[in-house]
Amino acid sequence: MRLPDPFGTPPPEDALETRATGPTVLWETSADKDNARDASEFLGMYKKKKNADRIIDDLIAGDLTTFKAKDILRAARLPPQPLDNAHVQVAMQLIAAGIPLTPVYLLRGKLKGGVPVVIADGYHRISAAFWTNPSVDVSAYIARP
Repeated sequence: MRLPDPFGTPPPEDALETRATGPTVLWETSADKDNARDASEFLGMYKKKKNADRIIDDLIAGDLTTFKAKDILRAARLPPQPLDNAHVQVAMQLIAAGIPLTPVYLLRGKLKGGVPVVIADGYHRISAAFWTNPSVDVSAYIARP
C-alpha cells in the first residue's frame, strides 16, 4: 500500500477509509530471546557488551507497555521504513495473517536534552504497524539507557 503525497492531490475517500480500518495488529505478550540478542548487539555499538546486556535484561524485566506507532517514530526522529523493505513486507504479511508480532525494544530519550528515543530492535515492526494504521498501538519494552 502506498501512502498519498501530502502535498499532492488528495486520495479518494475510500482509500483513506481502507487505511484507517486496516487489519488489526496483534502483539505477543512476552519477550523474544532472538530479538533481545539482536537488541543487545545493536546497543553494543553504543555501550560495552556487559552494559548492553544489562540494559536488555532491564528492558525484559520491566513491564510491557504500548505506544502509538507514529509517536515512537516521532520520538525516535525516524521516518517509517519503506513498504518495499523486505523486513517490513514480512511483518505486513504477519499482520495480514493475524499472527502476533513480537514486542519492540526502546530506550528512553531525553526531551530536555533533545536526545531521541532509540529503537534497539523492532524498527521494521513499528514501520509495518505504522503503514497499517499510524495510530495503532505497538507493544514495547522501554527503559532508560
